[in-house]
Amino acid sequence: APFQASNLGRFEQTNQYESFRFKCLTGNDLNDFLQDDFQKENLWPDLYRAHLDSIHALVKSIFHCFNHIVQAFAVAFGLERHALDSLFEQTNIGMKAHYYPEHPDHLENDAYTLFPHTDFVFVTLLATDGNPGLEVQDDAGKWHQVPFKPNRLILNTGEVIERLTNDHFIATRHRVVTPPNVERLSMPVFLNPEADQIIEPLKHFIKPGEKSHYPPTRFGDIIKSYMRKK
Repeated sequence: APFQASNLGRFEQTNQYESFRFKCLTGNDLNDFLQDDFQKENLWPDLYRAHLDSIHALVKSIFHCFNHIVQAFAVAFGLERHALDSLFEQTNIGMKAHYYPEHPDHLENDAYTLFPHTDFVFVTLLATDGNPGLEVQDDAGKWHQVPFKPNRLILNTGEVIERLTNDHFIATRHRVVTPPNVERLSMPVFLNPEADQIIEPLKHFIKPGEKSHYPPTRFGDIIKSYMRKK
């Protein structure tokens, strides 16, 4: 079900963007676990049918790319290259097209074009049109503009990595604050485990004397809790 509309609770902070979302789901359909609370009926615009072959080719390339990313993170964690493969045998990928319209010189207090947050995913890949606005936060709480580099993608770590590493690796906190009178386009792609996958800290990251920060939890249940908090 690639196209869906969301019916989520009200955010505490205001976002200033429009979003078009579609998903590629394998294994147990994650929407089965979200349908009653958060989703509305599927939308099938003519745009999708006209570009079906291109979208399928894009999704195939994304799956191939993510396989390499998962293996790279396994090595970064100090594990064998294929140690995380079983977590993503069945993978859910979500994609969004974001449009940030022009805004006046002054936004209201606590208003962002995209409010500060972390993604509840393994990783997010992001392509942009090159216009500024994306910022990431360091450990000291300072925000830094992310520079645009042609023909390169931005990778943000997600909260699933925090759980797997028992908080030894952290999720990338980010926001978007576009300059006045500038439009911006971006396309984030999210890599998630399958809904029935149990997520818990890897034994490699439970050091002597340490405790697990997270109980073993089914990913679909984690997502439902995360969405309700929004």
